[in-house]
Amino acid sequence: MKNSEPAAQFKRLEQHTAYALVRCLGEGGMGSVYEATQHGADGFTKRVAIKLIRDSVVAQHPEFLQNFVGEAKLVAQLV
Repeated sequence: MKNSEPAAQFKRLEQHTAYALVRCLGEGGMGSVYEATQHGADGFTKRVAIKLIRDSVVAQHPEFLQNFVGEAKLVAQLV
């Protein structure tokens, strides 16, 4: 990995949610996209993609977070 920041973010996320990291699908200047497994009740699992934005990007461009959340809401409505 070019920068361990997204990997560290994902490890923190993994500790507090029902997601298990499978692999990094790609990374760039703004962050990384991971394949993950979402674990639910009664052994339910779902393959998902999780996009993590670098903290440094959000710090430099606070408006980017609003765009990111808007994108997540749009995708959630499609699935």
